[in-house]
Amino acid sequence: MGDNVAMRGWSAFLQAVAVFAAMSSCQGQDKARVDSKAEPVSGQPDASTQAPANPAPTNPAPANPAPTNPAPTNPAPATLAKVIEGLDVAWFDPTVTKDSLELLCNSDDLLARGESDERTPCAAVVDSIQVVDAEGTAPWTVRERSQHLQLVRAGARFPDTSAPLLALLDPPPAKNARLSPVTSSRPKSRSKKVVQALVDAVAEHDDIHPDNIPLRPRSEVHGAFGDGADTLVVFAVDPSSEEFAGLEVLAAFAGDQLQGVFGDPMLMWSGLAVAGMTDLDGDGISEVLWWGFADGIGVGLFVTWFANGEFRRTHLYSCECGEYFLSAYPGTLPER
Repeated sequence: MGDNVAMRGWSAFLQAVAVFAAMSSCQGQDKARVDSKAEPVSGQPDASTQAPANPAPTNPAPANPAPTNPAPTNPAPATLAKVIEGLDVAWFDPTVTKDSLELLCNSDDLLARGESDERTPCAAVVDSIQVVDAEGTAPWTVRERSQHLQLVRAGARFPDTSAPLLALLDPPPAKNARLSPVTSSRPKSRSKKVVQALVDAVAEHDDIHPDNIPLRPRSEVHGAFGDGADTLVVFAVDPSSEEFAGLEVLAAFAGDQLQGVFGDPMLMWSGLAVAGMTDLDGDGISEVLWWGFADGIGVGLFVTWFANGEFRRTHLYSCECGEYFLSAYPGTLPER
């Protein structure tokens, strides 16, 4: 029995030693796992942890990361060409109404309102538009009445007499641009050489023999009109011309130097009369609103302007309804 007890004690001792050895082995494995990323003592990288020669980042950062909330940018100001392209004419006649303007639109524009991509007051369906008059630029409310578009504004100051004004959808680039009244003056005398240079320019452009268009100055307007031009001169074809008598051409001069001629064709209008002067883009060069008359067109309104080295003429409105504008159109309508 003593032997049995001794054997059981010896057996228990051996089991304890085995358990202790097993526990020591497990603790060593756990430590090895924890320290497996430590740099080996030898200084040579461990094969299991060596980084690839050219590691590819899992989420490469963009070279120029876009901001999460980009700052708003102001749109570039409209070019003068875009502003001119978007012009229409508003008309005031105190004999018709004393508290509103009429937007002058042809019937096709009114019928197709809102159906085209044109950015003009006549073509777009909007609640308000901008009107440029002698007071400045201000928004006016659009009101449809009997197939006409009226413009109203609380507290508006109206001209003393009938007058055409400029209308557009958005404010022009120039702050508080205004349409100022202008009076033309008697033309100064110009040499035959200067006049002949104009005759030759018109004859070449419109494909007319120069002998058929003898020109004489009729009136002029002074200001800054681009490319150094300080005077716009209206020349009329002399009555001695059987084919072109009465037609007029508008030329820009810097002193006695011809700088350019407006329009294509150049000989188209007669009865030219200035209706106002403005500077829609604020560059110090004036745009001029004109009256005119043309066969097959009637009474018209157009604007002359300068951009990209060219003197240009843009038609805004016309109708075979000259009597409607007699209160503002100066002189007598030409009988041709």
